[in-house]
Amino acid sequence: MKYRVEDVKTVLTDDENPEPTNDKQRQQLYNLRKKEILKVFQEMEQKEHQVLTDIFKNVLPFDKMGNFDLKLLNLTSYENQELATTCLRLLIRKFRAADELAAALPKVELIVSKEMALTYDHLRKQTNDLRSIFGYGRSNYLGARHISEYEVKKAMKALDEILKDMTTNEKRSQRIIRNLGLFEITLSVLRSEWMVSNEIKESCLKVLTAFVKENPENQKLLFPYMEFFMRMITEHKKLSKSIVILMCECVRNNRALCSTIEEKHIEQYIDLIAEQRSAYMLLFLRTILSTHNGNPIKRNQSLITKYLLERKKDVVILFKDEEGMRERNNRISKEEHKTEPEGILNYHIALLHLLATAADGKNRESEQRLQTLFTLEELLEQVISPFTLPMIRNPLVKIINEVYVNVEKVTEVSGGSGDGHKKSTNINIHHPLMYKMFSKMIREFEFAEMSALALNVSGGEHITPQKSSNVLSAVTLTNNRASTKPSVAMRQSRALGVNIPSARLSATGPIRAQITDEDLEKNYIDNYYIFEIMIPVIHNYFHLHFPPPNVTKEQLDIAEDLLLKLIDLHKHTANQEQRDKIFKCVTAMWKKSMSPESQIAITKFVTSKSSKAKVNRTHITHAYVVETDEIINKTYRKYLQRRIISKILRTSEFRKLGNLYEKYNGFVKVLVRILRKLNDSGASYDQSLLDVGLLGLEILKTIVHSQNKRSNLPKKKKKKSTEEFEPLDYVEKKLPLVVMELLTSPNPLIVKSALELGILILRHGYGVIQKEFYRILTETDTSFFFISIRDRLRLAKKEIKEKKELP
Repeated sequence: MKYRVEDVKTVLTDDENPEPTNDKQRQQLYNLRKKEILKVFQEMEQKEHQVLTDIFKNVLPFDKMGNFDLKLLNLTSYENQELATTCLRLLIRKFRAADELAAALPKVELIVSKEMALTYDHLRKQTNDLRSIFGYGRSNYLGARHISEYEVKKAMKALDEILKDMTTNEKRSQRIIRNLGLFEITLSVLRSEWMVSNEIKESCLKVLTAFVKENPENQKLLFPYMEFFMRMITEHKKLSKSIVILMCECVRNNRALCSTIEEKHIEQYIDLIAEQRSAYMLLFLRTILSTHNGNPIKRNQSLITKYLLERKKDVVILFKDEEGMRERNNRISKEEHKTEPEGILNYHIALLHLLATAADGKNRESEQRLQTLFTLEELLEQVISPFTLPMIRNPLVKIINEVYVNVEKVTEVSGGSGDGHKKSTNINIHHPLMYKMFSKMIREFEFAEMSALALNVSGGEHITPQKSSNVLSAVTLTNNRASTKPSVAMRQSRALGVNIPSARLSATGPIRAQITDEDLEKNYIDNYYIFEIMIPVIHNYFHLHFPPPNVTKEQLDIAEDLLLKLIDLHKHTANQEQRDKIFKCVTAMWKKSMSPESQIAITKFVTSKSSKAKVNRTHITHAYVVETDEIINKTYRKYLQRRIISKILRTSEFRKLGNLYEKYNGFVKVLVRILRKLNDSGASYDQSLLDVGLLGLEILKTIVHSQNKRSNLPKKKKKKSTEEFEPLDYVEKKLPLVVMELLTSPNPLIVKSALELGILILRHGYGVIQKEFYRILTETDTSFFFISIRDRLRLAKKEIKEKKELP
């Protein structure tokens, strides 16, 4: 531009906030610069208009092709489904050129830096190498073909280079790969269109996993292939772990996609778990249960617990009874959680974490189902067992809190009698084992303090509080080896984000000798356990249930010891959010039944709440570097949205396609026939067919909307405007029939569009359309239609309820 950006900003700012002045020269200069900038914007407007005119008027060759539209329209009437669909797709694209351009422009990546140019050249070379072997994503041969040994090495090298580039450049490489269409090539390899080794397929899976990682746009591209990935798990069991990891990344932290997973797919996936009972198979279910914001998806909680119980004998391993506890303890003694990553013990651990996630939040339906798996006594017995590892303890305590403690009315749901009815009975929330669990928590605090002393943690060196990650998957836990991790005592001291005062230091030699790594591993606590599991269950129990009807001195002593530990923890915790959790928990324990000494301690604690933790805080600045090319591309997309896209859409001719069908209205019936065949042929799963189906429905909606609008015109205007368009007979064109059939589609987008079309034809169809719908419902087999509508209404009800409960 002719003027600097700063000058433009100055003028615009002055325009928004004009300051009165008596200086004529300054006012004249201000007006002059303002006119020049307005002239620049006018020139920009003219250039943009000229470019769009050249694109839509001078470049397209359709004007030179006589009767091109009518020829395509005639070809859609052929019985050959592939020919008819292809011609309809081409006809739609011809009239949607502006719409497709508006959708494609924001996807364009501007190469604006040397680094981005190098990345693009490198990825394009690798893509060309893959295309020289696999083509453009579709095999030209009938069946699968072999590739030579040289092509195998070439493909592996290209895939490895792509994976390295995505690991280094992340978002930038993901965008470039999306525009190059590389993911389509890898999908074609996975579809077994070529005879390739599992090694190449696994590399393709890794590339796709990196392609969708933390990228919602790319996740949306691969989400329609979820059912295909599930079929791959059955067909390629050696690749099942990589496939599951890819499926997890396709929906991770994407609430919209997790909420739209169909019920039948969840059922099918749990059937797969029954066939391959491994810890990693449960990761996908945990991923679709919750998102990064911590709000569980209640619909998925209910569905997963429902189908887990239906396949209980095949997928649920809990080691509940006496014999099961002995087997579990024996496996723990043999350290199978370290030596057998895919063993039964690790599957049991992963299942407990899944059940804990399914119990999270307020979901009474899931809670009642989980109560049929565990009684409170069984859970408490496993928690207090000396063999129970922290990775088992954490989910068990969380289940106790969510299923039995944090509920208004505590009832236990049993299996019931043989007639299938379930019985609800009141349970003893003040079970003696509950206080044994609290006693164990006190000992865990003591072990943490002793381990910190043994390592001289507080001898002038402060341990910076670290935010512990959420519960690790059993797969991650079991893949850690003793040779690659620090000592348990070191991990214990690092995980606990508190500072032990130096006054507590004593002779550390005897303490070090008394504490073994085995003791510390079994009593290991970290910030996640303290603040996300331990404190919530203590707070809820004492707030909702304490004191018991006949409180004993032993129970009071345990409660008071626990109280003092929490007060001590508050003194030495730096994080304000964590301090608030401790404060709320302590105030919840403030009961009249407490001893006078405890009352005084709590009163003193509450009055001195504002006291700061006695720790040295270390301020760490995290520098977030935004790539220059990313900033420029974001600015480019903003420019498109504000100035270009709206202008392009104003030139759209898609409505003219509806007018063409109205003029030659015999082809409306042909369009309906194509849509019905597409629904039968599986358009819900093929993206290209799905697009044709959705746009075909849009054509019908355009026609019906135009017909309805014309029917409402006054008679004088109607004669002038409807000379070339005759009113359509919706029943004769079978519009009600296509609506009824498409409402049973498994794809929610097709169902939504079909509903909109049905509403439009009913709005001005009067009794004729209503009678036709009634005839279809009563004279044909519509049982599948009613089942489909029932499932949709149930899903909608759950989603509406879930959205209302979101903060």
